[in-house]
Order: sequence, then C-alpha cells, then structure tokens
Amino acid sequence: MIRRIQGTADTPHILYVAEDLPPGALPGLYAACDCLVHPYRGEGFGLPIAEAMACGLPVLVTNYGAALDFCDPATAYLIPAAERRGIERRIGQTELASVPRYGEADVDAMAGLMRQVAEHRDEARALGLRGSARIRSEFTWEAAAERAATRLFAVRGRPGRRL
Repeated sequence: MIRRIQGTADTPHILYVAEDLPPGALPGLYAACDCLVHPYRGEGFGLPIAEAMACGLPVLVTNYGAALDFCDPATAYLIPAAERRGIERRIGQTELASVPRYGEADVDAMAGLMRQVAEHRDEARALGLRGSARIRSEFTWEAAAERAATRLFAVRGRPGRRL
C-alpha cells in the first residue's frame, strides 16, 4: 500500500524503511523528518520517542501508557486513545499475569494532528524544542541510573513477592 501511495501525484515524499538502521544513523533520520508519528498500542518506555524528542523533533504519540512519563501537551502531540483489553491472558506464546490492556489510537485524530504539524511548522518546532529540553535535562542515562539505584536501595531487604 505504501508503494502504491508513493506513486500517487501530489503525495509528499514517503521514505519506507523496513530494515534495522545502525544507531548512528538515527539522528540523521530524525533530522530529515518533520515529526515522529508513533501510535503505539503498548510501549515499554518509548526509547525511539525519547531519542526523537532529544533531537528536537516534534512527536505524535498515543495518549496512553509509558510515554506519558515524559510526553505531555507541552512536549508532544497526544493522540486520543481508547483503552482496550485483550481476550486472553497471553500475547502470542507468552502467558501473562492478567488480560493485557492497550491504547487504541484514534486514527482520524492522528491525521488531524499530522495536518496540524504540516500547517503550523513554527508551533511544531517550538513543541519539539520543549520536548528536547525535557529529555536532555530529566531523562539522561545518568538520571535513569540514579532513579534505579534509589529504588533498589529502597526495596533492599524487603521480602520478595511470589505471584
């Protein structure tokens, strides 16, 4: 479908990357884009989102889940989402502790936000710069290590829980 759209008249340039890129190539890719659109359903942290933000790229993310630890209306375009639940306690072959929940992004709202970025480039650029400032000041590897160490020391000596 992407290949068909790429050949349509008056279609913006679409670069479809199917292979893994080396980490050193990612900042250049981010710099070549107008925004990162990341409508995830579930996300562990969202490192590509944080990397794009660190590069000053405005991001569009699902208003649900892990990325909300560092994305808010001041630093990202939040795509409205509805919470959905799986039908069984597994994903693929992996058994889970409970039925999974995920955020289903509103596709029409996402399209509207993409148009907003295209039509209001200065606004998008300013949002990207605010996101970059947050990631660079609050979400460094050093800050993450410090938070992890603080938490580990806090739970040290407590008995483990069995599920």
